[in-house]
Order: sequence, then C-alpha cells, then structure tokens
Amino acid sequence: MDNHKNKPGRGKSKIIGENQKILEYEHDSLKFERDFKTQIYADVKEAIKSNNEQIQRASKEYVINMVSDQKFLDAMLSVIAVSSKSPELKEEIKTNLVNQAINQTEDSALVQHLALKTKHLNLKNLQESTSVSPDLIDIEVFYCEETHATSKLKAEKIIDLLKATNKYNVRSLRILSEIKNASPGYNIKSNVIRYNAADTYNETKYASDIQKIISANGIDITTLTVEFPTPWYLSIFIY
Repeated sequence: MDNHKNKPGRGKSKIIGENQKILEYEHDSLKFERDFKTQIYADVKEAIKSNNEQIQRASKEYVINMVSDQKFLDAMLSVIAVSSKSPELKEEIKTNLVNQAINQTEDSALVQHLALKTKHLNLKNLQESTSVSPDLIDIEVFYCEETHATSKLKAEKIIDLLKATNKYNVRSLRILSEIKNASPGYNIKSNVIRYNAADTYNETKYASDIQKIISANGIDITTLTVEFPTPWYLSIFIY
C-alpha cells in the first residue's frame, strides 16, 4: 500500500527532473550563443583597430562563413563597412548586404508561386490535363552577379522577347548572387533554361519553344532538366 501511494510522488519528481534538464540545456545553449557572438564582436573590433584592409577582408569572410543569425551578421558587416577606410571593401560589403536581402526572397519564390497557383487554379484538373496553356506558365529570368556587365543586358532583352509573345507570365528580372551561385544546385556557368521534365505540365515543350525564341535572337542558350518538381514554372539563368 505504501509503495502504491508513493508512485505519484516519484512520477512528479521525474517530470521535475526532466524539466530541469531542459532548462539547463536551454541555459547552456543561450550562454554558448552569447559567448560566440561576444567573441565574433571582439574579433571584428580587432580587425577594425588594425587599420589593415587584408585583415578586415579576412574578418568579413570569417563573419559571413561562421554567423548564421542574419541580423547579427548584417550588424557585424555594417560595423566593418562603416569603420573601414577602404572604399572597395565598403562597396563589397554594401553589395553583399543587398545580395543577402535578395537571397532571402530567392528561396521562397517558387514556394510563393506554387501557393498562388494552387489557390487560383483547379489543381486536380491541371494534374489530369495533358495540355497546360502558356499563360499558366510563370517564367523567371536571373542574371549572374559575377557577369552582370553583360548578362544583365541579355536578360533584359530576353524578358522583352518573351513578353512580346503575349503568351507567358514573365516575372521581373532578378539577380543570382555569387554566393547563391556557389551553393549546391546552382553553379551556373552558361545560359540555361531549367525545368522539370517528369511532370505533366508541358514544360519540356515550352522550354524548347522558349529556347528557339532566344536562340533566334542571337543568344546561345541550352535547356536543363531538374529533379525538383516545378509545375507551371521555368527559370532562365543568364551568364
């Protein structure tokens, strides 16, 4: 009988113990993050005090590669930019901050696209259809940052060409940053139309049609299939 009465007490103690472990883990995690940011800030201050552009560049790259907290990263880069005496480094960091803002929206572009299409169209009928009209196809054109002097003009020309067909839903021109292009799944080094050939939305046909339009106007471009499903969506990258 006594053992039976003691069971609830032991259960309560166990819960308290588990909660205590969770609190200790959260405390240690917060302390680690705080100490890490303190050290990063100290390193940045040392780089600024050095008045050495090479050291400040190294600090910039270190911060970019090590810091995942976007607000803290932006703050540290801004500190380096404001304090550096190098106009080139200031401009590089300014460009980097702009590209980061762009990258934050790049990854969500396809998700937003799919959400809008699913909301406004009858998805079931589209999946069963063997033919999807061009006006349901969204086209997004990117130009590569590292070749922007030439790629941006070509990308603008392509947008004008596609809009002139009055067929497709052509979105506004976008930039593919160097950082994003270096990440897995990109590595764009030539002009390419990317699409998914395993779906039922006629993307293979439209990719081929668009390639012909672009090639006929003096811009070499190839097509490339991607494994990730992208219904009603084609992306064009200009290098």
